[in-house]
Formats: sequence, C-alpha cells, structure tokens
Amino acid sequence: MALLVPLFALLDVLISWFTTIIWLGPQGSLDNITPVGSPALLLMHTPFKFAARIVGFFGLSALVWTALYMISNKKLRNLLPYFLLVIFVITGLGWGIYRQPTGEQYKVVAVNETLGKSIGTFSAEDAKLVVFPEYGFDDIPDKNIGSRIKETNNKVSFIGSKQIFRSDITGHINRMYVGNTKEGVINTQDKHRLIPNGEDASYAGRFLLHVTGQKTALDYFSLTRQVIKGKEPLKPVTIDTNVLGSGICSSITAPQDYRKLTKAGATILTNSASLDIFNGSSVFAWQQKSLAMFMAVSNTRPFVQSANNSESFIMDANGKILAETKNPGVLRASVLPNTRRTLYTLTGEWLVIIGLGVVAFELGKGLKKKKIGVT
Repeated sequence: MALLVPLFALLDVLISWFTTIIWLGPQGSLDNITPVGSPALLLMHTPFKFAARIVGFFGLSALVWTALYMISNKKLRNLLPYFLLVIFVITGLGWGIYRQPTGEQYKVVAVNETLGKSIGTFSAEDAKLVVFPEYGFDDIPDKNIGSRIKETNNKVSFIGSKQIFRSDITGHINRMYVGNTKEGVINTQDKHRLIPNGEDASYAGRFLLHVTGQKTALDYFSLTRQVIKGKEPLKPVTIDTNVLGSGICSSITAPQDYRKLTKAGATILTNSASLDIFNGSSVFAWQQKSLAMFMAVSNTRPFVQSANNSESFIMDANGKILAETKNPGVLRASVLPNTRRTLYTLTGEWLVIIGLGVVAFELGKGLKKKKIGVT
C-alpha cells in the first residue's frame, strides 16, 4: 500500500504531461506540464493545501487518488482511517513548521489594467514594490519606464514587461524589466516559457493549417502573436533586501518554475500576466488562481499577480488573499517575505521520482525473468 502514493503521483504527472505535450511547438519544452485538471487544485482551497509543503503538487494529487482507490477496494478500505491520519499529520507538519515567514512587513502594489489601455501615472509613495502586468511598459522608452509611477522621494522598485520588435525577426521579444525610481532599469530578461498556441504555434496546429491551405493564418500568427523564446529561464533579481522570483504569464501554469526561483533565493514571488487570450474564462481564472495559491503555499512565499484583462491579487505565504480586483486600478497590501525553504522547495516532486524508481525496478525485474525464461 505504501507504494500507491508515489505511483499515483507519477500517474498524475503523466496525465498532465500527455494532455499538454500535444500543444508542443518549435519553441516548447518537454517539461511543459500544465496540471490544470489535477485534484490538487481543489485541495488548495482546503486546509490540506499545507501538505503541499511536504509532498509537492503531484504528491498532493496522489493523496486524493490513493484515498479514492482505497475506498473502492474492499481489501484496503479498512486501512483508510490510518491513511487519513497520515494525511492529517503531513498537513499539520506542513502548517506548523513553515507557517511563520522570516521577513518584515513589505508594502507592495499590484496594477490591474486592460491590454492596450493603461491606468496612467499613479502614486506609490507608501510602497516598496510595484508589479505591472505583462506588456505594462509598452510604448514607454526604456529610460523612462519609471515614469508610470508619480515622482516620490522614496525608492520604489518595479517589475513588468514590454514587447520588443526587431526587423531581423518574425514575431517579438517579451522582455521583463526590473528597476526602481532612483536608478531606473537594473535588470532585463527575455521570457523563456511560452504559451502553447498563444505565443508559440504547436506542431499539430501548424500541420492542420498547412494541410488545409491556411498558410496565411500561420503567417499572421507569426507576425502578430509569436514570441521569440529567451535563451535562458528567468532568474531571481535582488531588490533592496529582498529577492524577486518573477514569472511572465505562462510560468503560472508551471509550478516547477517558481520552485526553482525560490530554491535560488527568491523571497517574494510575482507574476505579470496578460490573459485576454482566455476571453474572461471563469474556469481558467479559478485554475490559475489555484496554481498561484500552490506557488505561495508550497514555497511559503507571498505571491503578487498583476494582470491585463483578468484578476490581479496579492496573497500571503499561507495562501490567504490580502487584496484582489478585476477592475482597472491598483491594489495595495503588506506582505511578509520569507527566506526559509520547504521540503518541496528543496527536493521538488520526490514522490514522482520514487514512483519512477518503482516502475523502473518492476520493468527490470520483468525483463530479467523473460531473459531467464528464454535461456
């Protein structure tokens, strides 16, 4: 019975991967695993979310699948109370060990806008960090990006992105900018993880367009929506006494991105998003908010999302929503950064690795028996 959990964790990964890999395109990655159908998302809205700090995302899903399997199996049903007790213990440990962040109050602002129509200049006098949405710096010269924030005597850090067009490439670069009102831009990085069929046309989509004679549609996509992938994954950026672990839109569907950022030293997690492609889908809004909650809780880091055409929110390291809005404007809240790393942050999806080991061992054993039988 002990092996059921790692095996179900592996199964949940495979299900998520196979439903994602069909959207793989020329700039995609084999680690594009978008677990938007996993039961872990449901658990993020219950106290059991704290177990994620121990068992990770797919481990959390595995706890659900294992419990359901035990309920359906008469031989294992009598062991269910003991298994539930284990889940309660893991949840208690995840909450008790990591519940208190190490940092001091840090005032942040999240901007909510509509793509192509900014809210203009606003005051951030009392803030330390302003998070702008994806493409929030479009049409603003690099040297003047900080002008979106009204002049202040305080040093206010900011993060967002803008489209960079070049004559030598088809498509555009989505460049992340980090800086402050005193020094200007201090760091730029190009978006590395792309949205399948949103920023990178999948092989399947390209094939269908070719066989149906719609090359013009593919050319139009390349010119207007295609993003040129950055050479390296996004890295944490130090601002004052804190370290930003920031994603641009699609990293919200890739838990491993934020885990790596946290492991590398991030004390605050942010996401700059532009979600008009989802046409206001309430389902996706719930999914991506649940994923953000996982990023925050599993890594015990506050999470700030600024978005175009969707919801912006600020949540603490325990997944509690401190402020949220769907309307254009600014959100303000104080968060507690954190330097402590959870078991999940340090080790990743360790139950999945055990599951792979079990499968490999059983396959090896089967091959050995077959070889012996042949000889």
